[in-house]
Amino acid sequence: ENYMNNIYKWCCENGSALTGHLVLEEGLHGQIIASGACMPHYEYMTVPGMDNLGRILNRIECEMQLSSVANQLGKKQILSETFAACGWNVNFEELLWIYEHQMVHGINYLCQHLEGYTLRGIRKRDYPATLFKQQPWWNDYRTFNDKVSRIGMLLAEGKIEHEILVLHSTDSAWANYDIKSAVYASQLCRDMVDVMNRLEKNQFQYHLGDATIMERHAKVENGKIIIGTQSYSVVVVPPADCLASNTVKLLKEFKSTGGLVIFAGRIPTMIDGKDTDEIIEFAKDCICSTQENFVDVIPTSLRKIKLDYNADRLENPILTAVRRFDEQKLTMYYLVNPCNVTHNFTATVKGKSATLFNTLTGEEEAVAFKLNGDDLFIESTIYGNGS
Repeated sequence: ENYMNNIYKWCCENGSALTGHLVLEEGLHGQIIASGACMPHYEYMTVPGMDNLGRILNRIECEMQLSSVANQLGKKQILSETFAACGWNVNFEELLWIYEHQMVHGINYLCQHLEGYTLRGIRKRDYPATLFKQQPWWNDYRTFNDKVSRIGMLLAEGKIEHEILVLHSTDSAWANYDIKSAVYASQLCRDMVDVMNRLEKNQFQYHLGDATIMERHAKVENGKIIIGTQSYSVVVVPPADCLASNTVKLLKEFKSTGGLVIFAGRIPTMIDGKDTDEIIEFAKDCICSTQENFVDVIPTSLRKIKLDYNADRLENPILTAVRRFDEQKLTMYYLVNPCNVTHNFTATVKGKSATLFNTLTGEEEAVAFKLNGDDLFIESTIYGNGS
């Protein structure tokens, strides 16, 4: 309220847009010491953003924190400052690998780090590479940018309907915080991310729910928790120690009107940092499962696309994003393979026909499919680090 919101209000009053990213966005301990929590800040950014450093894949909690709040509050552009510290010898395939992992998690607006007018002095070594005219491939770079821009536009314009909400573990990290609590906060975060991984590697679309955002924007209607523009029929509570009192109130109302609450592992024993048995008693009327098996109790009807392929889903997954375009009467399925293993797969979706969108040319191409009632089947191949 005192920092980000003041800047945001000034920008709104003066015809400017606020964007950027917070520092120490990943993990729970780092967020606490740097900004309290990341997700509440995104409400006060016109174009909320994050950072991705290095020639590595970003952590999914960083990406999903950002895209969840942006989707919930109707912010179309979701930015990532990306490619800093990738090194001078980074290639197009690696750049695509880094950014498609973000796009499949909802990021749609690429802020490239960086274009240096000159490499004089320290500039050559300042988080390279410079993605500008100094590169021998500069004249071909448009091909890459057009490709990711097409995908980003479709992700931004399509309608999002994720029916599963995973509660963020910020409250548990706060309740256990001290200056030496980084190890425990890391375990809390790993448990939350494990729950997220199991959902997306079984092709379930989900958002994260932040207690502060929920207190400001959530309500219960017709057996669903509604946060801004999004509504959820299932809430998953990852292994945690503490929930906010408003979150508990929402969960009870949600459950009483027909909503499905799943505790995936350890049940919280604190509300607002104070010990209580209230959540344990409430959980007796909910579904309590293990962290490993909770996806088995989620209705399969919530899976918008089903993928069958011969691989360990946790080690070598295919990730998916789904967008609806009601005016065109179509649904887009965006598949990303972040591993260097090629997958032969069968995709099952609801539909009557299918085409393949060529992101390099912007053209639709014919693709073979089979129909069985309302089910449509496509057999295809997705190459390592491809989409």
